[in-house]
Amino acid sequence: MDLYRPNGSIIKNVKEMLYISNKYMFYSGTDACEKFLKQSLTSSDAIINLQTSVEYHLLDLQCASLTYIDQHPSKCLENEKALDIDTECMKLIVESEEFNWTETEICKFAIKWANKKCLLSHEDPSGKNTRRLLGSLLYLIRFPLVDKQYFTNEIASVGLLNNAEIISTKFGQLDRYSFKSELLQNTDTDDLKPIRSSLFELTKKKEHVLLESRLIERTHRENGPSIEEKLSDDIYTLFNFLEGNLTSNELKPLISRGRRNTNAHFDTGDNSVHEVLNKMTNRETSTQGNSYILATLLEIKQSFNENLKTLNDKIETITEKFECEIKRLVNVVHDKDRQIYSLKTELYDEKEKVTRLRSEIKLQSQDLKDQEDKIRTSDEQRQNVFNKIVNRLESIDGKCKTLGKNTMSYSEALNRSAGEKIHSQTKTANSDLDNHQSLHYENNSINSANRDHVYNQENTMTKNTYVHAYARPNTVNIPVPTEQIQQIQTRVTNGDTSVFRGVVRKRSRRIVLYNVTADKPFELVDTAIRNFASSKGVNITFVKLLIKRQYKDIATYTLRANINERDFAAVENDDFFWPEGVYWRDYIPQNKHL
Repeated sequence: MDLYRPNGSIIKNVKEMLYISNKYMFYSGTDACEKFLKQSLTSSDAIINLQTSVEYHLLDLQCASLTYIDQHPSKCLENEKALDIDTECMKLIVESEEFNWTETEICKFAIKWANKKCLLSHEDPSGKNTRRLLGSLLYLIRFPLVDKQYFTNEIASVGLLNNAEIISTKFGQLDRYSFKSELLQNTDTDDLKPIRSSLFELTKKKEHVLLESRLIERTHRENGPSIEEKLSDDIYTLFNFLEGNLTSNELKPLISRGRRNTNAHFDTGDNSVHEVLNKMTNRETSTQGNSYILATLLEIKQSFNENLKTLNDKIETITEKFECEIKRLVNVVHDKDRQIYSLKTELYDEKEKVTRLRSEIKLQSQDLKDQEDKIRTSDEQRQNVFNKIVNRLESIDGKCKTLGKNTMSYSEALNRSAGEKIHSQTKTANSDLDNHQSLHYENNSINSANRDHVYNQENTMTKNTYVHAYARPNTVNIPVPTEQIQQIQTRVTNGDTSVFRGVVRKRSRRIVLYNVTADKPFELVDTAIRNFASSKGVNITFVKLLIKRQYKDIATYTLRANINERDFAAVENDDFFWPEGVYWRDYIPQNKHL
């Protein structure tokens, strides 16, 4: 894997590494992945890195990705991968104040993103569904800055915004005259009444005093303003009240003044006020003059005083109940505050425990890493010592072979010298044979003794040497007269080979087997290899472990095997001798490279 060439597969691998590091709290791995992603920011993967930073809470990577996207919005957000981000990433993009893009382009991107979400959930990308998927993101878009033609054709016409939001977007910054002109220019007359009714419903929810009220019916009168102007003026008033620019008193011209209900209900039981009012409105009694009116007013005052006392009693009762309820609620609030404080204390303690555990885990991870380094160093030292021992043994073996050759040359020289001496003594004996018979026997004895001495010397010199196959017997081609030949006592009896010292070494070939995988220890692998080769008629005399790599429960071995030379042809000529996936080559000792 090429870690220095950022591409899709590398980003995917880094995300997998981030997942593993985050799961096992491997913080150095998380920092390394974050650093790599920050250095590999491009237009194609900046949006992916932003999503990754949100998923794994990488604030530095998030800032770097947002900065890159702010500087290159078209290249980053016109990519198809940009439509796959989640809501949190979308919120970061829309909230950005340094975005080098128009509000119209941001709005288009947001709607395109929501439409794809609709298609993925098998829903119709209508204005209602788009609004539901955008959620709070809808209120982050600055619709007054959006292009008016695009707003009218693509937003206002599909039902993405309600009437109040459309009015707020299109007319929120206008004065009364401009507001009315813009509204009448972009809205049909049939739509003005529903807009006014919708705004009044919102007004009643805000001002509860108007719950029982209703709007005045606007009609067209000659020589007066048109009904469209009246409705648009009402819409402007209601809209500014909802925006907080007007008070409820300024809504009175819009409220219908229906017939006042004088049937006030009191708990006195005789409805005296109602009777008094009926008398005052009666035409027969209204002609009796001021005296009757004064009496009636006094009667009204007395009735009101009585009812006022009753109302005061009720108000006091309600006030007492309200105070008791307030005290109870205050006590409940205090209890909740104590519970919240207790929960905050527990949460703080838990956070302290988590921090302490993370520190302990980090220390233990560092200890494990140090131990692994020590073990690795020890293994390397052991391997170096082993290699030195092997090299030393091979050097000693070479020296022994050289010493054996030198010893053999020395033995041949001794044999040659002894032969020359015997030859000279034989010639002397032949010249004096006729005149000195006794001397002949003496010389014969001397020659025999000399031969015995040479034989013993040869045995002594070659006692600790190896017997080589290419060593020739020491023969002297000297003609000896028959009468001078005497029987020499044999020093090697039948069946006695103690005088011969040597080693016959079997010749073998050494090979290296690698990529041998097994879930068993080396001892069982050794036996399995020997049995496998034996089943094919090949005898393996020795197996040595060179390298072992462990991954989970599977081990991969690299081995050295010694094979008899007579069986090596079967291995060398058969390309399918070993199982599939196992390869071999000739073993090359390290001193071969010296």
